Parts: sequence; C-alpha cells; structure tokens
Amino acid sequence: MAELSEMTNCDFCNDPCPTRSYRTADSSTVRVRAFVESGPQLQEHHFTPEWEACDSCGKLIDAGDWDGLTTRVMHSLAPLGVPESEAIKEWLQLTYGELKAAGMVRVR
Repeated sequence: MAELSEMTNCDFCNDPCPTRSYRTADSSTVRVRAFVESGPQLQEHHFTPEWEACDSCGKLIDAGDWDGLTTRVMHSLAPLGVPESEAIKEWLQLTYGELKAAGMVRVR
C-alpha cells in the first residue's frame, strides 16, 4: 500500500506528495468562510486535526510565517482558475489564524 504522502496533495497549495504532517492541539471546530456563488459566508466546519503540507508550505508554517503562506497559496490558486482577490486573501488569513489558534504543530 502506498504511503499517505503518495496519495494526497498539500492541504495548503495543492502540490502533490506532501512530506510534512501537522496536528492541531485540539480537534475543535475550525470556523472558516466558505465561498459560494453569492460570496463568502461564515460557516462552521469540522476539520480533521491532521493536515498535510509540502516542504515549501511546511517551512512557512514552521517559521510561523502565515503571511508568507497566504501569499504562496494565493499564487497557487491562479492555475486552478481562482483569481487573486482581497476576499480570498482575507479568507486564507482567517483560516490560517484559526489553525494557529488551534495550536497546529508539526508531527512528521
């Protein structure tokens, strides 16, 4: 059976084969905005406490550079057809703020 890192993408930038794993200190609900056609809406989402990251995103997380991570992920969205916008930047910052507040730490 293939290792998990061979079957998934980075949970942040969507690059293939993440090499790092993170876990939130608690598995409580992470509040993030979900985008729908009518615009961003604040919704409650129950995310798994485990997150996978590629080396590039992982280095930013390990350094506590959440702004750098936001910038990296914003650039990674363009090839997926998602244009850069202040709304998306704000959404990413809110999401990463919630992960930081949940005590995300590297486990692999």
